Amino acid sequence: MLRSASDSGVPVNAIRVAFGSASRSRLVLDVTVDGVGGAALGVMSQGELHALGLALFLPRATVHESPFRFVVIDDPVQTSPGTAGLWPHACVWLMRLALEAALRDLWIREHPAVTSTTIRAQLLSLHHILDVQTVARAEHLWACLSRAGHHHPYELSLTAAELRRWHEDVHAVVCVFARIPDAGGTPPSTGHS
Repeated sequence: MLRSASDSGVPVNAIRVAFGSASRSRLVLDVTVDGVGGAALGVMSQGELHALGLALFLPRATVHESPFRFVVIDDPVQTSPGTAGLWPHACVWLMRLALEAALRDLWIREHPAVTSTTIRAQLLSLHHILDVQTVARAEHLWACLSRAGHHHPYELSLTAAELRRWHEDVHAVVCVFARIPDAGGTPPSTGHS
């Protein structure tokens, strides 16, 4: 059972596909409100529906087989009171996903067997192919993003300056990862002709 927010009281009981005609189907989200079943569209706020849609879409959009492997979020300010303050944490998780995807791409080019290990092990293995300063930056950044992604009620909210700095750092590390040639000495393809 999924909960849309800690204070929502609208648990999502099931997510299923309702098949209609041969070319039409729809996603059905079964929820309960005070023990009574219903449809999510009728009882959840716009912010809760957006957060749930993002939670369902993100895993698919970020898989290696996806042609884009990124997501653009437009106007995250439109949130419900139950999701207010969560967008900075969502941004942190998206930055961490970008860092992890770049790390995975690096190991796919350099030594594919390393991709089956934990992210921590992949970061530790960077010492064999990168300079100490870059490795330390990547490890520190991943640790900061991992910690910041979790809500700590006793801490101040993340600031735009922190998010901007982390974004710049992630971009810089991802660019370094992308410039590393594969084991055969061939630099990675940029996807442009």
